[in-house]
Amino acid sequence: MRKIDKKFRPIPEKLKDCFQERQENLLKKEELHQFDSQCYNSSIKEDLKKLYHNKCAFCESKLNEIPNDSYQFTVEHFRPKKGTNSYFWLGYEWSNLMPSCQKCNGKKDDNFRLPNKRKKQKLPLKTENGQKIIDLERCRADGEELLAENPFLLHPELENPMDFLAFDINKLGYFIENIQNKRAKYTIDLCQLNRSDLWEKRKKIYDNFLTELKDKLVELVEIYGADYTEKELKFGFHSIFKKMYFGAIEEQTEYCSFRLFLIENFEILFLEKIEADEMKDILSEAFVLFLNDVEIN
Repeated sequence: MRKIDKKFRPIPEKLKDCFQERQENLLKKEELHQFDSQCYNSSIKEDLKKLYHNKCAFCESKLNEIPNDSYQFTVEHFRPKKGTNSYFWLGYEWSNLMPSCQKCNGKKDDNFRLPNKRKKQKLPLKTENGQKIIDLERCRADGEELLAENPFLLHPELENPMDFLAFDINKLGYFIENIQNKRAKYTIDLCQLNRSDLWEKRKKIYDNFLTELKDKLVELVEIYGADYTEKELKFGFHSIFKKMYFGAIEEQTEYCSFRLFLIENFEILFLEKIEADEMKDILSEAFVLFLNDVEIN
């Protein structure tokens, strides 16, 4: 999961029109209101995809439009629009919508846990021209009432999930709690962020980098022996480090948070995997030279 910057107002015009057209029916039928998924048309989906860099809000996997694929794009409601924990009035609320893959969507479903159910927001109404209408400003995810709920599920538009989450230094690709935190554990478990296909993909990123680095070390020593220059050292490893670095900082890349973790723990994850001290020294020097040319955010 990554922090996402999203403006909650103004609401996209298509979504605003959809809400206005259906507000009367929504108020009459409340929980029984049949939501129209056609509201989430191509322009709204494109806006969400752009904001989330075409990645799932929870697992950071690339989204696609292939029917029945487990990573197919779907519009997820942070607070469920139906079920026993229904927030039916938030079905068309922009700050409640985020893109999700089918796998995360299916795991999360309508589950939404609060530490204190008595703080759950009631239908927010106001009177306008003598008529009861839904108060849209109280529907915003950053509104006082909804923030006071303090839900267990982490919200990538309101907080940085990686302040709560971390990766296991031993079981690579595996999410753990940054500190012992109920919200971190709930989010990992609810969205199953450690399901086998996900942590195996993240682990493969590491395995591929380690293999490339080891191969490059052997190649460098075979060509230059101990007579390599600083220029040759930098050039030899530049493409590998560049791929590692830009994969961590370019938001459209899958699993950015894990890639950044690899860089921040380079010594433990890579240097300690090199057996020969002279090879370890070469790799360490090459990495330092690369870092001198870039700045990790």
